[in-house]
Amino acid sequence: MDTFKPDRSEFPVPDLIHFMMRYVVKWKMSGPEEKVRWTAYGSVDGTPVFLQMRKSGFTIGVEKGRALAFQRVVGQLKAGLKEVEKFLEPYAKHQVENGDVTIVNRFHEFEDRYRFFRDLAGKAYGKAKTPRRKKRVASTGNPSGGFMSEMVAELNRSTRANHEGFYHSTAMIDAYFSALEHRLVLLRAFTGTAFADGAVLSLLAARWDEKLKLVVPAIEIKKMAPILRASTHKL
Repeated sequence: MDTFKPDRSEFPVPDLIHFMMRYVVKWKMSGPEEKVRWTAYGSVDGTPVFLQMRKSGFTIGVEKGRALAFQRVVGQLKAGLKEVEKFLEPYAKHQVENGDVTIVNRFHEFEDRYRFFRDLAGKAYGKAKTPRRKKRVASTGNPSGGFMSEMVAELNRSTRANHEGFYHSTAMIDAYFSALEHRLVLLRAFTGTAFADGAVLSLLAARWDEKLKLVVPAIEIKKMAPILRASTHKL
């Protein structure tokens, strides 16, 4: 079998393919096995095909020597998934409204992104403040001309570095508050209060300060105010 691994963006939730092939199309299934979660066996236009969720990602296999193109299989799967998603949408909404969801802990990703952009912003602003070493300019008979060109070049370099620092610091602040909100969403599960109908969606839509009030009692927020101000100043 020739194999092909589609880009993750084409099938962001491969288990939907498992659902479709097992319960709708009813292909033969196997798994789990070594480094493979599941495999679906069938055919497209008479050509044997397998769909497999491997440790390395979703993979399509087509029998060698056949004219069937991988993109034909990808197109068929996408068309089928549109119908499956329409069918599952009401059920998924009902599950979310009831709070029957799993939220993955991705705090380290936001934290790493924040530190990455903070480091880049610091380097860019540091570069803007540090004058470039002056180069010896060959005499052209006009000393002021060489000085002016060097001054303009230095000004342009400093401006570019400041712009770069601004863009990186903006991304840094976005990542900082994304990490804060994500942590508050995760902490909501440990407050001991069950989710009422629609509470999950309300939590996700709330501002970060509203999320903080859900996680930390009001009396504690007053005590934490100096810490919150200090942490914001140290962005």
